[in-house]
Amino acid sequence: MLDGFPIYAYAQEPSDVDDCGGRTANTAEYPNGIYHYVASTTRAPNVPKCLKGVAATRGFKFR
Repeated sequence: MLDGFPIYAYAQEPSDVDDCGGRTANTAEYPNGIYHYVASTTRAPNVPKCLKGVAATRGFKFR
């Protein structure tokens, strides 16, 4: 995602997602938990409604 948080899809969407469509939970890659967006596998569009973090602008610079 543009703000650096990952997106995970679940077979059944969790009931504890926030207003942006995300939640904090343990994942295979982050066993101690991480905030992540939940992509719906049953309805479109399956993108977050808003961003929790700050979108990076010109985050990388090559010299």
